[in-house]
Amino acid sequence: MAQVKSNELKVNVPIEAPAPDSQLVIVVGDKPLPIGSYTFRLEVVDDSGLKSLPNTRTVVIIDNEAPTAIISAPREVPFNTEFTLSGKESRDLGGGQIKTFIWTLIQ
Repeated sequence: MAQVKSNELKVNVPIEAPAPDSQLVIVVGDKPLPIGSYTFRLEVVDDSGLKSLPNTRTVVIIDNEAPTAIISAPREVPFNTEFTLSGKESRDLGGGQIKTFIWTLIQ
């Protein structure tokens, strides 16, 4: 089974593997593929040296992991004193970026 790290993939640079090695594993390395659409092409060559027509498949890398909200705030605030709530430690580990902070007083 052929393997390539995601950060080593290059557009229009073929990765060849001798038969019967019919699979290519994209290994998530230090730098995963960014969210988006990627089109891969496969061609096969027989023992007579004849090459197939190319077949393509599009793979979409999606963010399906919800972000994590983290509030930083003081535990106590003196009466009649301004204070700040911060959400800057919130993260989206699924590869996306936080676009909106929604603050609600619930009690």
